[in-house]
Amino acid sequence: MTRVIVALAFVVAHGGCSFKFVHGPNTEGPVPIADDCTTSRAWPITDLVFAALLVAGGIGAIIEANESSSAGKHGAAAAISMLPFGLGFAIASVVGFDRVGNCRDAQL
Repeated sequence: MTRVIVALAFVVAHGGCSFKFVHGPNTEGPVPIADDCTTSRAWPITDLVFAALLVAGGIGAIIEANESSSAGKHGAAAAISMLPFGLGFAIASVVGFDRVGNCRDAQL
């Protein structure tokens, strides 16, 4: 149980790496300037991996809750907590890939 709490604390603290660490090109002028933007896809891929793990875990918890009467409440609680975090990471991943793509296009 302690591992689950630590894992959830880590996910909450580091949720959406692309929101925090990925920057798109400067769009203040008529043409985007790629002076200090992110070209690496590492953070969006990290968000995508966390999204996939959380969604898979949430779906697994739902399946387990439906198959086992003893895991009913706990499985539902796990699914309720995992699926929104997975969605948040998925959105962060999409935003990160968009910012990186815009940066790479501005460098051309």
